[in-house]
Amino acid sequence: METGLTLLEKWYRQQCNRDWEHQWGVKIGTLDNPGWMIAISLNETRAEHRILQKVRIERTEDDWINYWVEKKHFRLRAAR
Repeated sequence: METGLTLLEKWYRQQCNRDWEHQWGVKIGTLDNPGWMIAISLNETRAEHRILQKVRIERTEDDWINYWVEKKHFRLRAAR
């Protein structure tokens, strides 16, 4: 079974064409609450025009995940 990271790696490799990876890409960072974030550019990909409304999963006050598509970027914020 493929993990989320394996799927992301596979998708990223499929986008790389000696141009896309220099213009767009994947950013992973930290939040100050504490938590982490991912922003994945969908520009020039098959998913460029996809729409995904914000999904919120709150297990506890300190264990949550939000993800959505905004301005041609898949965005994810999470804490655990």
